Amino acid sequence: MKLVAYLNFRGAQAQLAKDLGVSPVLIHQWAMEKRPVPIVRCLQIEQMTSGYVSRQELRPHDWQRIWPELLESQSSLAHLPSSSSTASTVITHHAIKP
Repeated sequence: MKLVAYLNFRGAQAQLAKDLGVSPVLIHQWAMEKRPVPIVRCLQIEQMTSGYVSRQELRPHDWQRIWPELLESQSSLAHLPSSSSTASTVITHHAIKP
């Protein structure tokens, strides 16, 4: 999930800013892709959003170089069967998570 979608869905911009010790304006700039999310903040955001916003989504152009270990985990996921029922289950799960 993109950061902007997470913030719109959860309404958590101020809380995320507080938790990271940055201004809400900076969170907005990251979400709108006006400024890149610093590498040191990506894992924090991924953890604070319970994985809804991933490092790959925060750094789509260079995550492979920064976190090469994620390539292995992503390739292992590629072997899982894909189905529309799996996708709808994930979406439903995200929609009801508090």
